[in-house]
This record gives sequence, structure tokens and C-alpha cells, in this order.
Amino acid sequence: MNDGGSQLPYCFGRINSAIIQFGVVALVTALIVVRSLWVSFPPPAGLPLSRQQAPRLFALVDELTAKLQAPRFHHILPKTWV
Repeated sequence: MNDGGSQLPYCFGRINSAIIQFGVVALVTALIVVRSLWVSFPPPAGLPLSRQQAPRLFALVDELTAKLQAPRFHHILPKTWV
């Protein structure tokens, strides 16, 4: 006795569970990818130099950045050795 289709066939339940499993796997994968792209770097340490303190060094850096067509350096922080 069929009561007019009040229950869905078995295959629809399997399709729904497959979609849910795929969604969970896709969500976990997306979270892993996003987490791997979240990178932070500590601020650099060193003694800040100005153009007045080291004009020849800044001239060399400016020359190199022009030849390499690289972005201009705004700060130079050499390491301090103690």
C-alpha cells in the first residue's frame, strides 16, 4: 500500500548524504588553504640608518634599484653585532 509518495525513494537519501559529505570535505579543504595563506612576519630588527648617516650606502642601493627596476628602499636596518 502506497500512501501517495509521502516517503522519498532510497536513492534520494544517498544523494543527499553524498552532497553533505562532499560539502564537508570541500569546507575542510578550503579552511586548510585559507589557514596556509595566513602568514605573519615579525618586524625586522636592526639599527635604522638615515640618508645623512650613510649617503654612499643609500646611493649604491638607489643605483641598484634603478638598474633592477625594483621598488625603492625606504629604510635600511643593518644588524647590530654586540
